[in-house]
Amino acid sequence: MADRISNSVAALDAAHHLHGFSDLSAVTENSLSVIDRGEGVFVYDDGGNRYIDCTAGMFATALGFSEKELAEAAYRQMLRLPTYHTLFETTSPPAAALVDKIVEITPDNINRVFLVNSGSEANDTIVKLVWYRNNALGLPEKKKIISRRGSYHGNTVAASSLTGMDRMQEGFDTPIDRFLKVDGPHMFRAMQDGDTEADYAARLLEQLETVILREGPDTIAAMFVDPVSASGGMQISPEGYFQGLQEILKKHNILLVVDEVISGFGRTGNLFACETFGLKPDVMSMAKGLCSAYLPIAAIAMSEAFFDGVAAQASRVGMFRQAFTTSGHPTASAVALRNIELIEERDLVGHVRRVAPLFQSALCELETHELVGNAHGIGLAGAVELVADKSDMRPFGAETLGALRLLMRRFGQRHGVIPRGMADIQTFAPPLIITEDEIAQMFAGFRRALDDLAEHLEATGARHA
Repeated sequence: MADRISNSVAALDAAHHLHGFSDLSAVTENSLSVIDRGEGVFVYDDGGNRYIDCTAGMFATALGFSEKELAEAAYRQMLRLPTYHTLFETTSPPAAALVDKIVEITPDNINRVFLVNSGSEANDTIVKLVWYRNNALGLPEKKKIISRRGSYHGNTVAASSLTGMDRMQEGFDTPIDRFLKVDGPHMFRAMQDGDTEADYAARLLEQLETVILREGPDTIAAMFVDPVSASGGMQISPEGYFQGLQEILKKHNILLVVDEVISGFGRTGNLFACETFGLKPDVMSMAKGLCSAYLPIAAIAMSEAFFDGVAAQASRVGMFRQAFTTSGHPTASAVALRNIELIEERDLVGHVRRVAPLFQSALCELETHELVGNAHGIGLAGAVELVADKSDMRPFGAETLGALRLLMRRFGQRHGVIPRGMADIQTFAPPLIITEDEIAQMFAGFRRALDDLAEHLEATGARHA
């Protein structure tokens, strides 16, 4: 064990902790933000400074950072049955109640639920179940899976292979075989002059069907879609796209898997984005908003027809050998159940619909800033895309792009917000409890951060590099 040179939280952490989405060699005591407590939509660092996290702690919490009802639900369950499993024909009251509630609130064709621990784990497991089911159906060659460029579906080997971002796979030897990519939506950069949304949708759908026919429909098992491609910049699909996509998948007997890990539980102005965009999934994944990320829990919700194939294969091999020790964890299940109840009792989806117009108006107002080329969103989700020059929408050079995330975080925290940036895209997905005054405060702080960024880029010459 190494000697400790400081007892500060930051020093202890920097000495031993690997942080995701960070330059590991550059993490130091001075570079770390230590978030100490939360209150509503705000978090506080160890110096007492208050911030609005623009993306609710990685697109995670619906009910904010201090919901006592969720803490009390966890405490009550901890006293009664803090932990147990759901393997070998065993359950607990919270797990049973939670799967019943999930079936109640999901689309009508959904009737079975498998509880897991994270969105990555859910999507990884769905891949296995798709393959497993097709073995039962006598379709051993129908195993390829399509996903979209710009999508994010998690970080396990299979979930990373689904993810449509090269930078998320670099150095990890993913994607593995059987995973195919088609273009996802990016209306700001990919629409051509004179295009309507219908024109753009038609091109995307033509490419999808071309890939299916090239590979052979009898080799393709499923397609994963994230209704709002959050990690790709809150990209929204053009009008008519999802209707056409479902027609193509149905024609070729390809399953539709909808990733609601980020979009679920009210973000788009409906409880699920499936409803917002008219999607009828065979399988859904959900996490984050399921229990406002107060504890690790996720779920796979599936149609009875999909379940029948899984059950048939389990019978053939003697047992369903897909399980996790903490699947359906009683404390996490109790918190998730209470979280859903609070969303319903407080009409949080109605609240999103009421405040979304102000949110979207403030978001679009950012397009007047000299660095913002585009703003887009839906419900309480949105993004701005930064440009070096608005006259021709010229993007930043590679070196500046690499620095934007840390620069915006530094300038944002100076003005009371924690931005979430991916190169030249800055995203917004605050806790769903956010008020109109807090929305105004968040965007005002963000705009001041943009002003600081513009001044810095001009002073360093980076804007013209």
